[in-house]
Amino acid sequence: MSLHNIDILNAAVGLLCFLIFFIHWMNNKKPSLANFLFRFFLLANAYYFFVAAMIQNGSILSVPHLFRTGSIAGLLTAPLVYLILIKSLKNEPWNKIDYLHFVPAVLYIIDFLPFFILPSVGKLKVIENLFGAGNTATLGFEEGWIFNGTFWILIKVLQPLVYSFICFATLYQVIGNSGIFFKNDNRKLIQLLHWLSIYLFLITIPVGLSFAGLSGSNGWEITSFFLFSLTLITCLFLLFSPEILYGIKGIWIITEENDLSLPKEDLIPKNSTSNNYKNPALNFKNTFNLSKANTPVSGKRKTYLSERQVHNIEKALNAYMNDTQAYLKQGFSLPQLAKDTSYQLQQISAFLNQHKGVNFNDYINKFRINHLIDLYEQDSTILDQYTLEYLGKAVGFGSRSVFITAFKKFKGQTPSAYFS
Repeated sequence: MSLHNIDILNAAVGLLCFLIFFIHWMNNKKPSLANFLFRFFLLANAYYFFVAAMIQNGSILSVPHLFRTGSIAGLLTAPLVYLILIKSLKNEPWNKIDYLHFVPAVLYIIDFLPFFILPSVGKLKVIENLFGAGNTATLGFEEGWIFNGTFWILIKVLQPLVYSFICFATLYQVIGNSGIFFKNDNRKLIQLLHWLSIYLFLITIPVGLSFAGLSGSNGWEITSFFLFSLTLITCLFLLFSPEILYGIKGIWIITEENDLSLPKEDLIPKNSTSNNYKNPALNFKNTFNLSKANTPVSGKRKTYLSERQVHNIEKALNAYMNDTQAYLKQGFSLPQLAKDTSYQLQQISAFLNQHKGVNFNDYINKFRINHLIDLYEQDSTILDQYTLEYLGKAVGFGSRSVFITAFKKFKGQTPSAYFS
């Protein structure tokens, strides 16, 4: 295959990466941390392939300042795959220690800083000399002032290789203990994470062959075509399974070891004889067993609520709110909601925060505001009989300021402006 054909292929796969990023960005404006990292991964790959295509077709001479910047994106790939994996599977927040994964990329920038700040004329001279020495010379990375080219080629081989083994070990640990629900709900996500781990392992092969001198004079072409093929497979995987980009379907919750008070069938409570509220949404036969992840290990444990379980929680809470209108009580709390519906507090909190993307106060306040609007639509003269402050307290708000703030948050304007 000619070098010209390879640069077209690399430009095409770079465009495909960017297209998937754009589609995901347009359809999910509030991504989870794992999804945000996945977007970053797609952008890094798109940039890498665009720069590679420009080097191959010689157009890099028109924008010499981009030369050697593609490797920054390349050094971000392996740590991003690992972070995507652990943030997807373990649902962990961002930690300061996560920044350490980007040390190689930062070190590369520091090492090549003298080259990056060169004027265009100086960079063009370096690039032309490399092109004159043959395409293999462009893989040499000899422009650094701290490390030589051999160091960076070894890093480009060892970094993805090490991360590949770490990813496989993490997959084995988490998925092996996650239970059947997690595996069934997230089968395609798990397949993608396995593929990305294989991807990290495979991308070391062409660079390693070039470094060992086993690829002859075609090192650049072999490396480019190899990376193009692997990334194209990843892009096609995402195009045919776009739901993967939205993260796990259920939710993880962390509870205390002695909090396992719900039935072992489905973590969905049956009607409690101690409560006056009878929720018809909870009357069904349960057929599931607790996953291995629910087994107490130390002081805390992680429990997975399946997609079906999350759906049942939502159905039950909506039925409870509509039937009891408990939100009209001032001071109605999350513990009271948990007690009345026989759910664990941690389950409801995780459902609201992770699945609905709201906190408890916003969840309740939305019911209150909608209730007030319903009252107004049924009888618009209600505003002639009562003040807005009185009506706000009547639907459960504790103070005028809280009422106005909540109303503006959901409706974009004050109550008086909305009803005028």
